[in-house]
Amino acid sequence: MAAALIHCSLYNANKKASPEQNKPPKTTPVKRQNTRKSPFIKRTQPKTSLALLVRPNDLNVTRDLCGFVESGLMDNALNMFEKMNHSDTFIWNVIIRGFTKNGLFQEAIDFYYRMECEGIRSDNFTFPFVIKACGELLALIEGQKIHGKLIKIGLGLDVYVCNFLIDMYLKIGFIELAEKVFDEMPVRDLVSWNSMVSGYQIDGDGLSSLMCFKEMLRLGNKADRFGMISALGACSIEHCLRIGMEIHCQVIRSELELDIMVQTSLIDMYGKCGEVDYAERVFNRICSRNIVAWNAMIGGYASNNYFSESFACLKRMQEDDKVIPDVITMINLLPSCSQSGALLEGKSIHGYAIRKMFLPYLFLETALVDMYGKCGELRLAEHVFNQMNEKNTVSWNTMVAAYVQNGQYKEALKMFQHILNEPLKPDAITIASVLPAIAELASRSEGEQIHAYIIKLGLGSNTFISNAIVYMYAKCGDLQTARGFFDARIWGSLLAASRNHNDIVLAELAARHILSLKHDNTGCYVLLSNMYAEAGRWEDVDRIKFLMKEQGLVKTVGCSMVDFNGRSERFINQDRSHAHTNLIYDVLDILMRKIGEDIYLHSLTKFRPLDVVKKRANSPEHHSVKLAICFGLISTAIGNPVIVRKNTRICEDCHRAAKKISQVTKREIVVGGGKVFHHFRDGCCSCRDYW
Repeated sequence: MAAALIHCSLYNANKKASPEQNKPPKTTPVKRQNTRKSPFIKRTQPKTSLALLVRPNDLNVTRDLCGFVESGLMDNALNMFEKMNHSDTFIWNVIIRGFTKNGLFQEAIDFYYRMECEGIRSDNFTFPFVIKACGELLALIEGQKIHGKLIKIGLGLDVYVCNFLIDMYLKIGFIELAEKVFDEMPVRDLVSWNSMVSGYQIDGDGLSSLMCFKEMLRLGNKADRFGMISALGACSIEHCLRIGMEIHCQVIRSELELDIMVQTSLIDMYGKCGEVDYAERVFNRICSRNIVAWNAMIGGYASNNYFSESFACLKRMQEDDKVIPDVITMINLLPSCSQSGALLEGKSIHGYAIRKMFLPYLFLETALVDMYGKCGELRLAEHVFNQMNEKNTVSWNTMVAAYVQNGQYKEALKMFQHILNEPLKPDAITIASVLPAIAELASRSEGEQIHAYIIKLGLGSNTFISNAIVYMYAKCGDLQTARGFFDARIWGSLLAASRNHNDIVLAELAARHILSLKHDNTGCYVLLSNMYAEAGRWEDVDRIKFLMKEQGLVKTVGCSMVDFNGRSERFINQDRSHAHTNLIYDVLDILMRKIGEDIYLHSLTKFRPLDVVKKRANSPEHHSVKLAICFGLISTAIGNPVIVRKNTRICEDCHRAAKKISQVTKREIVVGGGKVFHHFRDGCCSCRDYW
């Protein structure tokens, strides 16, 4: 019944479609710098011999020039421009703006260079349009040249220009460069904040987007519809319902609840967060629904396994509002077919996509591969995959998963080997997909190779991968390795928790199990030794040190690094090798007195009473983290965060000191230690003192 319904709906929609609607969908292909021969290129060359017939201050001619540009008649505009006095910066800006506005981005850049050659002074109205052209062409090198020119002439901090620079770097995909421009701006307006919130969200970094949005509000900026739409998109990415509902309240207070784009963003957010009822309430309040709103509601149903509702929504869309499904509708419907095994409906969607010329389209093709794989039609999944002109990591992962789901384990393994030779490298999902194939083949050697690859990539802490590794070793018959891997993770977590709650009995139990696994557990020994020291059990401290020496284990030398002027400045405990050692120690001395810390000891409880006296008499125990933080404070601009990277876990004393330093200096301090990043701000840490 459902198959007939969707087939009929899509067939009728195809009959009613106008020629305009039968055009291929607007995709987002990779943009390349425009190298075509433009009819304007020749025209934009200098013509110094041409008589200047019109004075530059003739307002009527200037008005006509602006009229031609606004109407898109660039040929007429250029004819008029060549007859005008070129010393007027304004008319150059008009032409460059016209090229950019009419999509002639390469011509805009060429005309700017002609302007430079003729010695005309550019101003803060010239550069935004040239920067926009660079962004549209993804011309990073040209954009950076213009950025350098801006700094040289003193416009590098102009708010209007900086906003365009941020937008350009975000479009090209260099979010770090956009952050740098944003951080260096002395004054930021709402456009600046919205650009960064949107940039993080488009990049898939929902957490950074929400942090930026919250910071914007904290500084007294009022969010507008653009900021709220981006923040709601970030909530969708992170499945953050609470913040999404807070933004919904802001929407109501700002009287934006009837804005169709805001309403659509709310539907998407509630759908992604699993609150279909809320999504329906917002959807039902929309007076005039467009295709975007319908797609958001269909996607909400599909992502929450409301399969029949998603198909019924498609029917309502066509019958009630006479809206024709587009490529996004198809992508949103296919997961319903995949999860419910609705092969006929899936084939109907595929046929509709072919008739509408929606293919090739990367995301739709990937969804089709997933649908056919989950419906058991591996041959059709392979056919769609092989026909794809472009493949990304998600496409490869989907095909590997299809092979595993359909019992073609050798093919899955073969495809994984093929992925290793591709420019796109495997990610956590790829590995989690291929490990079950190795398990079913009982290929222990292959499994060990991939396990080594996982360790190399640092993906061992991923829960899905860890479970797959245990399953793989168990299926290969190596139960001891499987149990060892499982035990190491479980007991390691318990040991860390014992340390945080100062439960030495439980810590000893966890440590015994970890040490019995015969792995290199230097960290476990050190952690247990510190706990014994804090409890005053010095005999046990000596015993741990003896065991480490007996097994040839050496405590990893703590090292902290700060990036400065393109290189990493490295510090170890009691380091005095740095060029600015005296200044660093002076700053540390001042800070320690301000925060009330004993500069000579990092923790009295970790030393015997006799050792305490020795340490006061000899050189102080300055930990590398404190030295690195001090260097970061004196080498970075006021207001910028201090970022420290560490090769080992941050100790409790440095953690406590970093919290206090962040409070007295009013600076954010970030310390990456082990697998955790600690963000210290206003005397608090993001880990809430649990790490």
